[in-house]
Amino acid sequence: MKERREPRVKEEALHDVFGLNTLKNDARYERTKIIGATLSGQNVEHCVFDEVVFEDCTFEQNVFNRLELIDCVFKRCRFINNTLESSTVFRSVFSQSKLEGTHFIETSVEHALFEDCNARYMGFTQSSLSWVELRSSNVSESTWFHSALKNAAFHDVILSGSKFHDTSLNAIDLSTCDIEGMTINLPDVTGAIIAEHQAKLLMPIIGVKIK
Repeated sequence: MKERREPRVKEEALHDVFGLNTLKNDARYERTKIIGATLSGQNVEHCVFDEVVFEDCTFEQNVFNRLELIDCVFKRCRFINNTLESSTVFRSVFSQSKLEGTHFIETSVEHALFEDCNARYMGFTQSSLSWVELRSSNVSESTWFHSALKNAAFHDVILSGSKFHDTSLNAIDLSTCDIEGMTINLPDVTGAIIAEHQAKLLMPIIGVKIK
């Protein structure tokens, strides 16, 4: 994996914002720390967050079209059951956060880190992920459909029950991951790097039975 770029944000220079509970279309936030915000059930068109740190925020059941997250950091946030469509996530970090059920559709995710996150049922559809790192996170029962993974890294990730379709894992190291019950076809798993003990879990994909 090539070197992932860290967010270009200096927390000591940020202005704190409290109590944010609504977003307008075409809103823009720059060089801001947002603390304890709650946004639920909103449908937002084109919102930009540039050099923003989110702490202890809740985003739940929102639909974001053309959302831009640039140089952003999410700490201990609940980012649950949201939909991001035609959006951009660039040089951003999700740390100790919940992303259960959040779905990325036709979205570009580049130079992003998901660390110590609970992201069960997270989904990617027709999305592009490059220089993306998942570390010590639970993404079980996630879906990866018609998406592209380039220079992606998975470290101690729970992928059990996840489904891959038309999303190649070529050259991706899964050797430290839990892949039990993962659903994937042969073309997508070809070239993936696995540990010896994981081989028997993938045998049914190539039509081999262990007696």
